[in-house]
Amino acid sequence: MNHGVDGNLVFTFETKVGRVVQKLYFPRKSRLREGFRAALGRLRGTKTSQRASQRQLTEATQLVHWREQGFDVPRLIAPAEIDFVPGPYNLFEFVDGEVLLQALRREGGRSLADRRELMARYAASWQERHAAALERDDPRLLQEHGTLEHVILSGDRLVTFDHEQAFLPGTAVLPVVAKEFASGLRSLLKGCAPEAFDELLDALISGYGNDELLRAMVEQIRQPPSPFGRWVTGLDRRRELKRGADRGKYAALDRLAGRLGGSGA
Repeated sequence: MNHGVDGNLVFTFETKVGRVVQKLYFPRKSRLREGFRAALGRLRGTKTSQRASQRQLTEATQLVHWREQGFDVPRLIAPAEIDFVPGPYNLFEFVDGEVLLQALRREGGRSLADRRELMARYAASWQERHAAALERDDPRLLQEHGTLEHVILSGDRLVTFDHEQAFLPGTAVLPVVAKEFASGLRSLLKGCAPEAFDELLDALISGYGNDELLRAMVEQIRQPPSPFGRWVTGLDRRRELKRGADRGKYAALDRLAGRLGGSGA
C-alpha cells in the first residue's frame, strides 16, 4: 500500500520537546522500478538501497554518524507514538533558517560582500568535511545528492540535511568527494545570477583554502582515470551541450578551473 505518495511526506508540528519534523518514507515510482534500482545499486556496490525502509534506516544512521564525526546535521529525535500516517519515518529537530542557496542569491536581500563572506564560510566547512572523509577513508561523510539547496543557514549553524541515501564503506572516496562538490557547484551556477557567479567562485576558492584538492576534483570529473569513466564523461558532456551548457556541471567546473589557473585550467 503506497497511499498515493511517491517518495516522501514531511510534516512539522509542535510537541512537548518543541517543534519537530516528521519525514515519512514511501516507495519512489513503482515498486517494480524501485526493486530494479535497488538491485542495480547492489550490483554496483557503491550506494545504499532506495527502498523506503532502507532510506529511513540510512538517514537515521547517517545523522548519528555525521554528528559523531563533528558535522552539523538535524538532531534525530527518539520515535514517538504518531499513527496518523502509517509507514517508516524519522523525527528530527526543526531547524529554523534559510536555505543556503537562497541566501547566496541576490534576491535574498544580502549585499554581494555579505554573500561572498557567506560563501567563504561555507566553503571552509565544506573543505573540512572533504578532508576528513579523505583522511578517514569514509565515503559516508559525503552526500549522495550534494547541493547547496540541502544546507540550512541558521544563525551560526550550517546544517546539512537529506541523508536518505549514502555511499557504502569501501567506495573510493576521491571520486565521491568530487561528485558531491560538482553537484554543489552546479547548483550555485544554476541558482545565482551569472554576473555574481565568478565573485562567489573566488570567495569559494579563498574559503576552501585547498587549491590542490580543488584541482584534483576538477580533474576527477572532467578526466576520470578509467577509459570507461572518460567514455561516460563524454556522453555526459554531449547531453549537457544539448540541454544548454552554460548552466551545467561541466560549465561550472570549467569556470572554476579558469579561476584556479595553472594545472586546473
